[in-house]
Amino acid sequence: MSDRLHTPFVIGMDGGGTKTKACIADLEGKVVDALEGGSMNVNSAGRDGVIQNITALLQAIQKRGWAWNGLRGLCLAAAGVSNPLTREVLEEAVRQADIGIRPIIIGDHQAALY
Repeated sequence: MSDRLHTPFVIGMDGGGTKTKACIADLEGKVVDALEGGSMNVNSAGRDGVIQNITALLQAIQKRGWAWNGLRGLCLAAAGVSNPLTREVLEEAVRQADIGIRPIIIGDHQAALY
């Protein structure tokens, strides 16, 4: 786990109405770790719930030994991102987590197609 402190990585989160799956990948795209957290859907979890769930998931990633200085990108895929409120809440959650990076936010349909 100590190697994680010096490893560049990216995070992809696919958030749904009941859970969010986070995958951590190296810069070649190989998934090297994965975990799940609560909903990232504003309609089901509410604003505060989404912020709490994303914060908890990011804290869990850090507790697994991933250091934010190695983070090179964060993508959040969620339903309803065409709604400005949803996008605002997701951005706020990442800002509050203070991980030092601005997320790329896409619709869950885009992630599914990929």
